Amino acid sequence: MLLAVRGAVFINVTTTSLAEHDPLEPSDLVRPFDTTSLLLSTFAAIVSEYEQLMQRTARYIFDTGRRLRTHEVTNDDSIRFVTVEDNLNEYRMNLNSMLVVTERLQEVLRKSNDAEAVEDIKLYLRQLLVATDSYNQSITSIRNAYGTIANYVLNRRMKTLTVLTLMVTLPNVFFGMYGMNVPLPYQTAWWAYPVIMVVSVLVVFIVYALAKRYKVL
Repeated sequence: MLLAVRGAVFINVTTTSLAEHDPLEPSDLVRPFDTTSLLLSTFAAIVSEYEQLMQRTARYIFDTGRRLRTHEVTNDDSIRFVTVEDNLNEYRMNLNSMLVVTERLQEVLRKSNDAEAVEDIKLYLRQLLVATDSYNQSITSIRNAYGTIANYVLNRRMKTLTVLTLMVTLPNVFFGMYGMNVPLPYQTAWWAYPVIMVVSVLVVFIVYALAKRYKVL
């Protein structure tokens, strides 16, 4: 958007139709036949649209952070965070550019009646820049928390699978030995099979008890 003022002429050039947007001129800043106030009000309305975009971004970040407490954050959220970060970086770049323009306007209009309005817009832009940094930090915190939770869950699952594999493998050692076609001690005894079963169950129970004691399961 290009805004230009010269005397009693105010020019507004945009790449899109203004019919697609809400009215850009807040009534509290516009003075009839005052092009400077029209320029400042339009500029303030543009800044206000950035605030609305950032509020939608903030709601998404808040909702994602709330779902993180129930472990419902998905990989799609991580991908969307990349887009959100890109948007916030673009907002920051544009807001910084507008802040530079505002400082220039403040120098030009320092002795006019519009100096206070320019100062208000400048403070408004600085608040949005602080909010942008805050949202970026929130995204970083949520991503770090999600990574920590994902690693913790993965470690727990790997430990559980390891214990279950051990519980299944150890009994197979005894069954495998007495399943070989070679002479083995007590293979003809009537109590060999019950003893093997009891020993297998006992080994499984010991492994399970140790896993529960050391909080592996």
